[in-house]
Amino acid sequence: MLWFGGALVAIALVGFSLGIAAFIFAFTTAMAGRNHLRNALLALSPLVVFGTMAVVLNLHYPQGLLQQFITLPRWLG
Repeated sequence: MLWFGGALVAIALVGFSLGIAAFIFAFTTAMAGRNHLRNALLALSPLVVFGTMAVVLNLHYPQGLLQQFITLPRWLG
């Protein structure tokens, strides 16, 4: 349950796309314990999929606190 709460906090802080990528990286690093390059590739894969879906389907993902201070590309939130 703590992992789910951490994912929600990450999404609230940095937005949906970056929050999910950070969650996947942290989860696979803590639970699988493999090398960081593999975990980074696993985290970037959904980011690429979500970015492609945002552009092709004109989706707007939930924004986080970060977007109030920094302007990010539309496909990031």
